[in-house]
Amino acid sequence: MDLFEEKNIKPMLISEMMAPFNDPDWIYELKLDGIRCIAYLDQATELRNKRN
Repeated sequence: MDLFEEKNIKPMLISEMMAPFNDPDWIYELKLDGIRCIAYLDQATELRNKRN
């Protein structure tokens, strides 16, 4: 079991919304091309998890 499974950390999936959503507690990022990746750094450990 790797760290991402142990901590249950997963990249967020996109979802459809019928109305605009605006909340100061959320940060938005346009994904025009490429991949999303979560990187976890812990002293000498470096792990990456991605979902295209």
